[in-house]
Amino acid sequence: MDDAYSTQLTAGESVEASGLEQLMALKDGDTFLVADGWGDMKGGADGLFANDTRVLSRWTMTVGLLKPSRLSSGVSQDNVFFSCHTTNRPLPPMGGRSAPAGVLHIERRRFLWGRRMFERVQMVNHGVEDILLPLAFDFGADFADIFQVRGTP
Repeated sequence: MDDAYSTQLTAGESVEASGLEQLMALKDGDTFLVADGWGDMKGGADGLFANDTRVLSRWTMTVGLLKPSRLSSGVSQDNVFFSCHTTNRPLPPMGGRSAPAGVLHIERRRFLWGRRMFERVQMVNHGVEDILLPLAFDFGADFADIFQVRGTP
């Protein structure tokens, strides 16, 4: 392929579209959440909002200090449930072992209920050896008014 809209990838290489990021939304009463297709909130126009205030501006997950590779994600038709299936990128050696890309299946499931966000992360190791890895969540709150977040006075 040799046109302006194609990219040639070598084996094991991946690319993520920039500027075309899929956003998803969940809603329960006066509480709603906007996040990217991985379920991450980065502090832009996304976040967890209650009573027109952003109560959670940042919520990101890394596996082995890297953002996982997304396999699929989606929101239920009624905007109540979110799920995202990812896999690991190559993990650096920890405890004497490294893990190749794609041996972990990571599922994030999330829903809102009673002005709270609930999230479950489930990891399954499909490799032949045990894996030691850091799983990290970075979070922050700015309590910004929804109009500040949207950029309107």
